[in-house]
Amino acid sequence: MSRRRNEHRAPLPLSQAQLGGEGFQRARSSGFTLPRLLKWIGIASIVLVLILASLSFWLLGTESGAHFALARAIGSTEGKLAVERSSGKLAGPLTLEGVRWHDAAAGVDAKVGRVLIDLKLLELLGKRVHITRLDIDHVDVALTTMPPKPAPPASEFSLAAPIDIALDRLALKQAAITQDGKPLFALDSLDLGGAWTRSGAVVKALNLRAPEGSVDLSGTISALAGYPGNGETSFRWKVADVDYAGTLKANGDGRQARLDLNLSEPTPATVAAALTQSRDFPWIAKVAVPRFDPKRVQKGSTLTALALNLEGSGDKDHGALNGEVDVNEHRVQLEPLRYALAGQLLKIEALTLKSPEAAGTLNANGEVQLDAKPVSATLALEWQGVELPADLAGQVLATHGKLNASGSAEKFHADGALAIGPPGKLADLALDLDGTPDLVTLKQLALKQSRAGLDAQGTVKLKPAIGWQLIAKADKFDPGAFAAEWPGALDFNLATDGVMTDKGPDATIELDRLGGTLRKRPISGNADLKIKPDYIVDGTLDIASGKSRVDVTGRGGNQTDATIKLAIASLGDWLPNAGGHLDGEFRAQGKWPGLAVTGTAHGAQIVSGTTQVGTLDVTANIANLQPPQGSVNVKATKISSGSLAFDTLDLDGSGNQQAHALMLDAHGTPLGLKLALSGSAKDDGRWSGTLKTLDVAIKGAPPLALEQPAQLAWDGQQFSATEACLAGGGPKLCVAGSGGADGALAARYRIEQLPIALISKLASPEAPFRADGVIAGNGDLQRAANGALNGNATIHSDQGSVAYPDNANQPLLAYTGLALDAQLSPQSTHATLRATLDHDGKLDGQITLSGAPGSAQALSGHVDLALNSLGFLELLTPEVANTKGRLAANYTIAGTTAAPQLNGALTLKDFATEVPSAGLKLHDGDVTVHATDSEHFTLDGTLKSGEGTLTLSGGGGVGATAPLKASIKGTNFLAADIPAAKVVISPDLTIERSAENIKVGGSIEIPMTNVDLAKLPGGGVAKTSPDVVVTDAEQPAPGKPLPVVVAVTVKLGDDVKLAGLGLDGTIGGQLQIDQRPGKLATGTGTLNVGGSYKAYGQSLKIESGRLLFAGTALDNPGLDVRAVRKILGASQGQGDDTITAGLQIRGTALVPVLTVFSQPAMEQSEALSYLITGKPLSGLKSGEGDMLGSAARALGSAGGDLLAKGIGARMGVDAGVSDNTALGGAAFTVGKYLSPKLYLSYGVGLFTPGEVVTLKYLFSTRWNFEAQNATTGNRAGINYRYER
Repeated sequence: MSRRRNEHRAPLPLSQAQLGGEGFQRARSSGFTLPRLLKWIGIASIVLVLILASLSFWLLGTESGAHFALARAIGSTEGKLAVERSSGKLAGPLTLEGVRWHDAAAGVDAKVGRVLIDLKLLELLGKRVHITRLDIDHVDVALTTMPPKPAPPASEFSLAAPIDIALDRLALKQAAITQDGKPLFALDSLDLGGAWTRSGAVVKALNLRAPEGSVDLSGTISALAGYPGNGETSFRWKVADVDYAGTLKANGDGRQARLDLNLSEPTPATVAAALTQSRDFPWIAKVAVPRFDPKRVQKGSTLTALALNLEGSGDKDHGALNGEVDVNEHRVQLEPLRYALAGQLLKIEALTLKSPEAAGTLNANGEVQLDAKPVSATLALEWQGVELPADLAGQVLATHGKLNASGSAEKFHADGALAIGPPGKLADLALDLDGTPDLVTLKQLALKQSRAGLDAQGTVKLKPAIGWQLIAKADKFDPGAFAAEWPGALDFNLATDGVMTDKGPDATIELDRLGGTLRKRPISGNADLKIKPDYIVDGTLDIASGKSRVDVTGRGGNQTDATIKLAIASLGDWLPNAGGHLDGEFRAQGKWPGLAVTGTAHGAQIVSGTTQVGTLDVTANIANLQPPQGSVNVKATKISSGSLAFDTLDLDGSGNQQAHALMLDAHGTPLGLKLALSGSAKDDGRWSGTLKTLDVAIKGAPPLALEQPAQLAWDGQQFSATEACLAGGGPKLCVAGSGGADGALAARYRIEQLPIALISKLASPEAPFRADGVIAGNGDLQRAANGALNGNATIHSDQGSVAYPDNANQPLLAYTGLALDAQLSPQSTHATLRATLDHDGKLDGQITLSGAPGSAQALSGHVDLALNSLGFLELLTPEVANTKGRLAANYTIAGTTAAPQLNGALTLKDFATEVPSAGLKLHDGDVTVHATDSEHFTLDGTLKSGEGTLTLSGGGGVGATAPLKASIKGTNFLAADIPAAKVVISPDLTIERSAENIKVGGSIEIPMTNVDLAKLPGGGVAKTSPDVVVTDAEQPAPGKPLPVVVAVTVKLGDDVKLAGLGLDGTIGGQLQIDQRPGKLATGTGTLNVGGSYKAYGQSLKIESGRLLFAGTALDNPGLDVRAVRKILGASQGQGDDTITAGLQIRGTALVPVLTVFSQPAMEQSEALSYLITGKPLSGLKSGEGDMLGSAARALGSAGGDLLAKGIGARMGVDAGVSDNTALGGAAFTVGKYLSPKLYLSYGVGLFTPGEVVTLKYLFSTRWNFEAQNATTGNRAGINYRYER
């Protein structure tokens, strides 16, 4: 039985080879079998799995396991990682607190307050890390700059992740990064959700919030070839106190990538670029920045406007840019910039700059070695015929030249030669300098003008402190070449050296041989000054200009002791557009900055620009500048500036830092003002004060006075003022507020019964109208530092009117129910304006701004205006009267503040008015101005005068240089109807405006004109102006001519008549008038003149008359005029005894050539006698001889002399035309020897008014006595005549 059981349990027999021979035999002998082996292996495996499962569960699913894993991780970092506390499981969620990573070798010290992480562990089996939640709070990263390490070898970039990572949500709150102890970046929160897989990356949402702004991003990018994908970012970020906001979009299909940037703040701008992903990477780009104020980007900018429009294209090796840059009102064209990139060498092949406003180009080329350390470059500039406009350079400057620069930031060199100055007066300038970050060496700065020049050389130290050593020498140097208001010819030698210290300069100044002229005044002086730290001055400076002098004397020592003396005979000696005298002496003593300043100054008849001061007295008695202590008093009389004038002004300031006061008392028209202010300042910069008195007196309005003192304060960051109320007999105006250095502002106001007349008298004291009505209102307004507005404001007036004082019952404009209301909030501002106007008119407007402050806020609103009485136009101009018609404006407002939209129309119906100065009665005017958007409009309209009509049409932009095109057409339009002239015109004109100029073209036909020249305005004797002119105040130079181009044809009809001043005739023909900017108008064509001209009591018939224009100035045409007089003989014209005498006038209008002719031919003196008197010379009487002599004088000094001699010989006297020194020019002289030695003559100036009587007595052939009595003066003398 036992044997059977063993046989039953035994496995199937195996061959000896299978069991391994001998081993098999031993196994069998010990009772070991294969099933038994497998059994034990299985049991061991199960146990092992259970152990591993238990360990995994303990490690991943228990807090102690997490602690164990975390300890092992910390230990493996060699002390770089530290965790104060942990809770939770590795399987999630796990919380870590007080986490720190400190790697001194890498310069990183990162601290995290709290980290919470939760992930799906099972997905790790699929090679995927899936984090469902990751919260990180209070991150502080401190970076320390370390020496650079060798860059690792470049490896091939791949967007495919080594393992798939999915992040459902990352929430990071409060993080800060510093670099070497200085703040680098901070954020309030970061929310992120996305994934990085083998297929690419996905950002579902990225929302960043930081003190500087916000960023929101979403997008995808594939790991496929070319990395196709798309993304969109919106941002608002502050950089250097400037907010930048906009959107950035990017997309690509693997073959081409596109980028679109749209900026809304600080100014609208767009950037569009495309890159083709091929071997050469071709690209195109376009940048457009509409006109904006540069102060939005740089607050201190001196520019007023800037615009940019650039386009470019290229590839990885080459590129080109073209476009335009508008600076203020000037345009610079870039055409083109071409570059090439060869490895690390960037070559600027060509850079050309032009301007459509002026001739000239600037060309540049160069190279930049990008891999040099530091980066090095060479650059060559060359420009020809360039003109800098006056508003950029202060005056028009022409220039041409070359400039070369080379080197790097460590060492550079520049040299060149150029010419610069006013057009036609260029000066040559040579420049040669070397430089390093520590020192700039000026080898040569040589300026050469015509027979003048300026040479300078020296060094300027930049480190460790600013220092200099300069020498300059001038020889008849003209500063007017660079500053138009300072022409001259200066000589001087100047040497200065010094260094800046923390207590001020330590320098010497030596000025020698100052001489020459400046602004047409002799100038002289010298200086030998030493300035030590703490501003201790030792030496003298004496400068004289004209009859004025300034002297400075420093006495050296251990503290400042300096005196300045002013002996200014005329301020015009020192300043352009100034006049009056000023004398004074001031002395400064003490240790800087605690200087004591004492002195007085007196001036009279002071003029500066439009401001005038009759007398000025200044007294200073300052015991200490810092801290301030002392007194200053200013008294002035007869002060005027613009529309304000004060008879007397007294300003007094006194006290010290702890207690000081300011008092102002001014009496004048239209404003009288009295002010009293006291205050106290602290060492920390805080100041507080009290406004005790503020009295305001306005002519023709009730006086206002401060009801109670107002408190003022400044704490170094913010200014505040309690309520100050001006009141007087009913009217009251109250204001209060505060403001901070960060731009925050709060203000309150209250208005009660304030007469409109008070405002109008202050704005325009001499206005001929009277304003009735009162206004009231209140407001409480706040402006946050970021520009957000909040509060409300109202102003209302129940009724009011504007009328002439003598016709108050018929107001030019009247209203009822005027109300302005505004509600402001950070996200929305709403304002309304309403009023009922006379003659059933109305004003109804509202506007709403929506959106975040500082952004391109949305606009909505409307303006509706109906004016059924246009009498108010007489307030705007005195040239019209009895104006009638209806004006309506209906506009809707939309868009954004960055791109506003305006739609609607302004219509003028049944317009009629009188223009008394032209004798016109315009009527039946209908004009419509339609807005197509906020910047463009169209114009259509008609206007009648007399029996004619003008038609207006066109459209364009509202900007100063925006394109515009308009036409003016009409037929028989009465343009003037006064006793002196009646003019009818038929125009057909076009007006085109572009950024470069204004073009006027077309034609004007004048079918009928009747002008009496003697009655035209200005024909009488001019009256003396009552204005006072200050002769020593220089007059400003004339402004630059407007860029107007005229090409107009004037056609004169058959009914154009001119009469007066002896002329009675007609004029006809056609004239082409052309004018270019900065040049005189010229004409081309012929005008025919007919009729008669009355001179010397005779009427001369114009047989032929032509005014010839061949591109000549309009005031100087060529002349071809023939005027005759017929003297009938005994046959009364029936025979051949009729004599014809006449004048042939040729030459030009400015230099006419007159010739006397006759038929039959005779001497000119005889012909002139017939022309003037109708008689031969032999038949003249004495009075007729005088008239004939005057006619001879009128013929001029050349031809007139021949005539005069001929006439004198026939009359028995000496006559002629010659130069007379007593009269300063040519004179017609008649004389006679009364005896062989006594000669008497009488002369009359031909071109200068005046008369002279000369008596001459001959002692001998060499000696004579001569006496003259002339209108210019009397003289007598003995003359000696010597001939060789």
